[in-house]
Amino acid sequence: MQDNYTFPAIFDYANDGISIFFPDLANCFSCADNNSEAVFMATDALSLRLISYEEDGSPIPEPSDVFEIKKRLEPNQILTLICVYMPHARKRFNDYGCKRHQLFTNSKKTEKVIIPNLGGKMLPEKLSGKIIQFVKTYHEGD
Repeated sequence: MQDNYTFPAIFDYANDGISIFFPDLANCFSCADNNSEAVFMATDALSLRLISYEEDGSPIPEPSDVFEIKKRLEPNQILTLICVYMPHARKRFNDYGCKRHQLFTNSKKTEKVIIPNLGGKMLPEKLSGKIIQFVKTYHEGD
């Protein structure tokens, strides 16, 4: 297990806020109202997803080349590198814990994912569609 990880995150800006997702990590997303909150929420989501990989004994994917990701961004999106220090994240997770939730798409249960604390906010309905579309587009370009 590594102590530090850095992964590219996509910040997708819309009138109702910022949707955040990681093209290399399935089911790793969040949302925010401003840039400061977006960085905080992205760090939280990334640390929880990496802990999930560790708990499941799954290999953690290698981050993609940021220049390849930048080629596929839409005008309202920016690429941001998010770094987490895992000893701190693991301690926070063990002290407070998080729950796995069921992710529902179009009223069908798809899979269990870890949802970070969104400060009482609901994920925008459009977020899951954007994640699926971006990942599909990103991987079709490979």
